[in-house]
Amino acid sequence: MKKQLLYIGLPVGLGLVVCVIAVLSGYLYIGLKQPQQVVQTPYRLCDTALIDEYNKVRAASQYSTDNNTLAKYQQDMQRVVDQVTAKPQYAQDPSCAYIVLAHHLYYTQKADEAATAYQQFETAVNRGSGYADYRLKGLVGLDELKGTTESLRYSNHNSATVGD
Repeated sequence: MKKQLLYIGLPVGLGLVVCVIAVLSGYLYIGLKQPQQVVQTPYRLCDTALIDEYNKVRAASQYSTDNNTLAKYQQDMQRVVDQVTAKPQYAQDPSCAYIVLAHHLYYTQKADEAATAYQQFETAVNRGSGYADYRLKGLVGLDELKGTTESLRYSNHNSATVGD
């Protein structure tokens, strides 16, 4: 009888210990939900390598004033954005959506594309599917990004009407 208890108790006890360690380390979540409530998991497409590549280009180009160097950084950032937009449903990942938004705000400075990218970023954040990775260079709040997007639209509109 003691052997039978040992054969059953040891695996069950070991399983409980593993579950407790998994919960404490964040690998396992045990919680309650309402029957109609949907469980959402963070949606991550842009991994650390892609974020590091974005940060590298952004940091290198931040203080550059030489037109030839800026053109090279614009090409480098375009390559990063091409990698992002090649991912299916990239606009649902706040980190990916931010990279595209930053590209339009700081590199192409096209107001219409920036406005569309801002809407995608805002939707991804408000969906509750996670947050933009805190390591993204230049990441600020939605209000500031909206203001920058509107400012770009205003400055593009004024520069187009001044030459008329």
